[in-house]
Amino acid sequence: MRAFFAVGFDAQTIEALDRFVDAMRTARSDAPIAWEPSHKLHVTLQFLGEVGDDLGEPLARAGESIARRHAPFALSFARPSAFPNERAPRIAWIGVDVGADRLGALAADVRSATGPLGIVAEPRPFVPHVTIARTKSRRAERALQRLLASGVATPLPATRVDALVLMASRDGRYDVVHRWQLVGRADESVEPSPAS
Repeated sequence: MRAFFAVGFDAQTIEALDRFVDAMRTARSDAPIAWEPSHKLHVTLQFLGEVGDDLGEPLARAGESIARRHAPFALSFARPSAFPNERAPRIAWIGVDVGADRLGALAADVRSATGPLGIVAEPRPFVPHVTIARTKSRRAERALQRLLASGVATPLPATRVDALVLMASRDGRYDVVHRWQLVGRADESVEPSPAS
């Protein structure tokens, strides 16, 4: 299975993100932009690639251990942006403001735990975000560029991150394989690493 560690959101936050995406979709309904459905809205901490059955148990133990070291935390969203940049947007996303450092610490802990399992972390710096759209043509890129520049948006409420999840990508859907509640105490939670 193709798997990744992530944090998901409660139903109220997913509904708010879905309204945000819908407002952007409505503003550019004529453009061939592929908008993400609500069941795919999350923050990826580490993409693991194709994972064999032999890694199922070690990944479960790693997830449980990580969740014990991190406390739940508040998260607020920032303005939308794009990869590789807003002049040539191929992937549009909503950034994270409050809680970005805590997500960085969680992602660093995931990378540290998966490295000994033979999973190579991406060399790019971690940028916490929720992917909301993808483009596959220059026309779609231009439309998304104008949309990002226009500032079309719907206010997003703050939320709370209280779980770590291991997800699998199957037939275009994302399924939760494991879910661990973050149970560390706030004063003992892992601090963000300087590299995050």
